[in-house]
Amino acid sequence: MRSEHGAPGKRQSGRWGVGQGCNCRSVLDAIASLIEAQRADLVLVLIEHELNSQT
Repeated sequence: MRSEHGAPGKRQSGRWGVGQGCNCRSVLDAIASLIEAQRADLVLVLIEHELNSQT
């Protein structure tokens, strides 16, 4: 296996390349809560809103 930086056999872990000012954690928490509440319809709305706000 080759990592992103070319070192064979090593796996990379940690951040997903997300900036420090990102509110991704709160969005993921909200998505998890909505999934637990079986509100897939609202999960889709939230994801769509987040994707549109990134552009």
